[in-house]
Amino acid sequence: MSVSRDRKVEREPLAMRVTKTLRDAITGGDYPPGERLVEEDLARRLGVSRNLIREAFHRLETEGLIENDHYRGRSVIKLARDDMAEIISLRVTLECHAIELAIKNLTETDKDDLRGKANALLNENLRFKEYNEADLELHRAVVRFSRSKRLEKFLNELWGPFYIDRAYRDYLFSFSSDPEGFVSKEIVWEYEKGPRGHQVIVEQICQKNVEGAQRAMREHILRGWGEWMRS
Repeated sequence: MSVSRDRKVEREPLAMRVTKTLRDAITGGDYPPGERLVEEDLARRLGVSRNLIREAFHRLETEGLIENDHYRGRSVIKLARDDMAEIISLRVTLECHAIELAIKNLTETDKDDLRGKANALLNENLRFKEYNEADLELHRAVVRFSRSKRLEKFLNELWGPFYIDRAYRDYLFSFSSDPEGFVSKEIVWEYEKGPRGHQVIVEQICQKNVEGAQRAMREHILRGWGEWMRS
């Protein structure tokens, strides 16, 4: 489903589609951090009831994508540096732990799934939002294969804010002013083929090398953190 502000939402299953549409719009850069989300306007743009928008808001709050201020109403979460530092630290700890659990439980089908998701990210013709979504899906898969529902829950609350911030501090500003633009060859090299890319993480997991996979994941998550702090 398109994340355009004006496209109508198809009707089935409606509640999930509304939530996904808003989630994709936020993480894809349509709504910048701090932007206020007006229930009535969104209901009109998406062609749904305000009750469905409120339901989507509630779900997105639990995912850490939006926040509710009793005076301003709901808005896209905006991270301070200290918030981002905490999220980065927690992601490193939890995703490295997920790797250890995943390797213990990994099946051949899981390996094929991970390799497929990693290879999909090598496509230089992916659009920004498609790349962002594919990137997140790979990280979700690693955690899912840990078979830990608590880890999934904790990380779902961390990924959303991280990807919102990255959309504005990483891809949009570093590579393209247009979030619908194609993913450049530089992104594919830096984030996928390079020594800290998903390809390395996935192969280390598939070879059941816990230490190597955790090291690659740690370096991958910390990628660009120093540049962010200096920006």
